Amino acid sequence: MTFAIRLSVVSSTTRAPISGATVQVTGPTLTNMPCDSACVVPGVAGTYTLDVQAPGYQAVERTVNVAGTNPACGCQSDDTQSVVIALTPMS
Repeated sequence: MTFAIRLSVVSSTTRAPISGATVQVTGPTLTNMPCDSACVVPGVAGTYTLDVQAPGYQAVERTVNVAGTNPACGCQSDDTQSVVIALTPMS
């Protein structure tokens, strides 16, 4: 299994990990997963949209592009993207 994205969800004010985040992913693979401050999104090359939410924080949407084919062999070689999303606490 290949991983398209390694995701960390943190607070924008403290930079501390946020437990209980939920990530809805759309793109080449579709999934809705719990994310306990860090998770991986399985998948292949392509464009992904991440909708990240956590109780007490403003929701965030991000687009992530994952590179793909290795021209030397013509085979799939996903470039896993590391993404940190900082959520802002609700006032």
